[in-house]
Amino acid sequence: MSFNVDFFSEMGLLSSLVRWSVKLGAAGGAVYLVSSEGFFGSHKEAAESCNRMKVTIDSNEYFQALPKVELPDELKNKLPEDLRAQAKEYRQGLRHYWNDGVFFVFRKLDAAPEAAVMLARSGVDTAKSLMEDTKKN
Repeated sequence: MSFNVDFFSEMGLLSSLVRWSVKLGAAGGAVYLVSSEGFFGSHKEAAESCNRMKVTIDSNEYFQALPKVELPDELKNKLPEDLRAQAKEYRQGLRHYWNDGVFFVFRKLDAAPEAAVMLARSGVDTAKSLMEDTKKN
């Protein structure tokens, strides 16, 4: 059995379909887990869920093994005012970038149904063409 170049280019499409499906499954599983734990409930339920999560993380032996990195008090007090302002601005920038990431993820999830249909059709067409090529050989 010999493979031609078209087979490998079609396999690239199938591998991207599988990779995308795994990512979507992981995102869906994360949303399901968060929802089942009550994070999307009332304010009280969300606070209780957050507290349960903190207790679980704090009691985890792997988390406890991570080194704690903090700036020593001597350095905190000796930082010039302009560096403190820059650090505060940097932290606010991190929030902005985090929010941009969240918006990006939800835009992609919004476009997911159309992309899934397109990739599914492409996968079916590729599988059909591979089966026809196999029958001809």
